[in-house]
Amino acid sequence: MPPQKSQGTIPINNPDHLLPEHTKSSGPLFGTAIIIALLLIGAFYFWGAELNRRNATDQLPLIPAGDVTVQ
Repeated sequence: MPPQKSQGTIPINNPDHLLPEHTKSSGPLFGTAIIIALLLIGAFYFWGAELNRRNATDQLPLIPAGDVTVQ
């Protein structure tokens, strides 16, 4: 006589009971936010340096006033 399955038991091959409980983790989210923030800060730094370099070449040179008498 073949063995019969009982209705109240959980099959051994059911993978649901083998999976770990899902935990909420915000670590990857914070890590991604920090990386994006660092990239933005670096981009603004280099953009500002580029703007300063352009403005330095566009300005007229400083000519100090000497002893000039007006007649």
